[in-house]
Amino acid sequence: MLIIDNVSKQYGEVNVLDGVSTKISEGTFAAIRGASGSGKSTLLMICAGLMNCDGGKVVINDTEIAALGPQECNTFRSATLGFVFQRFHLVPYLSVADNIRLVSLNQKDGREKDKDRVEELLGKFGLSHRAGHIPGKLSVGEQQRCALARALFNRPQLILADEPAGNLDPDNAALVLDTFREFTDDGGTVLMVTHDPQAAERADETWMLESSSQLCKMQTTA
Repeated sequence: MLIIDNVSKQYGEVNVLDGVSTKISEGTFAAIRGASGSGKSTLLMICAGLMNCDGGKVVINDTEIAALGPQECNTFRSATLGFVFQRFHLVPYLSVADNIRLVSLNQKDGREKDKDRVEELLGKFGLSHRAGHIPGKLSVGEQQRCALARALFNRPQLILADEPAGNLDPDNAALVLDTFREFTDDGGTVLMVTHDPQAAERADETWMLESSSQLCKMQTTA
């Protein structure tokens, strides 16, 4: 479960988020819509522990993110969270296979297990023939599939996605959203921020961030 409780964030004198609250249950695919600059991405970064809020708290499965030290937060993210971003954030000098297993590259144990998991995900996303390629040699769709595989590598409980289909053609966009649906059907949770109403329609719950403080539930489709 993801709890966003009265979260506030200020940049200088600007209130980007001002007392935002919601709760996303386990096994739910949730979308947050809003105009560009409404604070959607900021909220997602706070949920990931990649940015501190100025007030309120985020709790993921009974763990308050802001209460963790830097190393504890990194460990928690690696074990619990997956990320899918519009611009992919692949490491340009690493192969597709190494990008997928990025969080475990510095770990000495479990290499054979990692190899099996990477091969499984390469096959799932049609990237087996690209395993040794660097991201610059991939199409946009292949880069996003690599990012999806990386997000799923550690079998996370929660996926956070920032405009994950914004740069994609319809077929690859559908693949992203189908992957999220499969993930939640298996008990995982997805929080996606998007300005795209068609992407949001695929979610179980859609929320609209109408101002820095108003997060209004728009629909429930499942």
